[in-house]
Amino acid sequence: MATDDRSVNGSPPAGLAATGDGADAALMAGASGEDDLHPPVPGEPSWAHEASRLAILFVVTRITLTVIGLVSRALVPGPVLRPMPLGAGPVFSRFSFLDVWGAWDSSWYISIAQVGYQPDLLEGPFANYAFFPLFPLLSRAVGWLFDNVFIGGLVVANAALLVACLFLYRLVLLDHDVATARGSVKYLFAAPGAFFLSGMLTESLYLALVVMCFYFARTQRWWLVGICGFLLTLSRGPGVLAGAPLLWIYLDQRGFSLRRLRPDVLWLAGLPAGIGVFMWLNYELTGDALAFAHIQATGWGHYLQNPLSALWREMTVGDVFNRFNAWYMFAVLAVTVAFMRKLGVAYATFALISVLLPLAYGPSFSSLVRYSAVIFPLYIVVARFTRSRPGLDHAITIAGALLQGFLMGLWANSSFLTV
Repeated sequence: MATDDRSVNGSPPAGLAATGDGADAALMAGASGEDDLHPPVPGEPSWAHEASRLAILFVVTRITLTVIGLVSRALVPGPVLRPMPLGAGPVFSRFSFLDVWGAWDSSWYISIAQVGYQPDLLEGPFANYAFFPLFPLLSRAVGWLFDNVFIGGLVVANAALLVACLFLYRLVLLDHDVATARGSVKYLFAAPGAFFLSGMLTESLYLALVVMCFYFARTQRWWLVGICGFLLTLSRGPGVLAGAPLLWIYLDQRGFSLRRLRPDVLWLAGLPAGIGVFMWLNYELTGDALAFAHIQATGWGHYLQNPLSALWREMTVGDVFNRFNAWYMFAVLAVTVAFMRKLGVAYATFALISVLLPLAYGPSFSSLVRYSAVIFPLYIVVARFTRSRPGLDHAITIAGALLQGFLMGLWANSSFLTV
């Protein structure tokens, strides 16, 4: 079985990367059509066995979180969903155990899935064209089967979560052993913001697509990177910045030699193409291709700011909601910086982008826990670090799970602490 000395940057092991032979070997590996960059090892658990482990983990954690949400709503009756464009919420379906998975931005996605984008303001200074289209579009399509777009959205979100876990597992196996791959998936489920990945929100879809982009980049199936990248930027705008680490992987596989560039590098244009489609939709709707960005500024008050100074400001003088999120993101940033070398260039770049971009787009920090849930390289590096430290592994897992349960209870009641 492969060990931890293999690169996580998309390049071959360090001993090969320094030579032209290493780059050629990587190209040959990608052309072979193998699913992974290393051959199967006798004694490895079967995929059926690993899928069953994942299914058990998924079911147990989702049931636990649902119970927490139901108990929270029972203890604090009369939850108020904010906002409620077009009257969406707080009751989304006939099942209270499903309704705990809808709050805050869920209603905006429901409004898009039900009536499409509207050029007019729907509630106060807000409009639904601020939100990207892929998740509500899929929610509408799947919701047709249930005659309920909310249930459709939950199906999409949870199916995407499972896909994200499967591809994360396969991605980790390109460099590490089964224990590290399992640990990475476990930390994904134990992360304090992981409950968002089962809600009527776009985060799990974004996570699945970005992990697939990295997996297909590592296995050099660039046409699939282009397709997934196109869909990625239709799910969330920050996805376009994933193009930077993906380009690094491409160049690294070709020894940073211009002579080795091939036409398949053009598949990376799929990422900005997704943003281009959304801008075209905005232009057709409002006459302004950047209407989604402008409404974020005028409606939600989002504007560009210095991410580090904003972080310090909210850590020291922000209200209790922003201060909690700021300290949480500070911890995420600290882990990212501490493990920068172990992460490697591609993963470190994605992690830093995923941390700094939300900090740079203020002033509200109340969604930072949600945004951090998609930073998959941190799950990998923590799994690597704790693999031979069982005590620390248990402590981090338990602490993350407890905090996640606490935050789930608050989110189910539309707390401003986690939006």
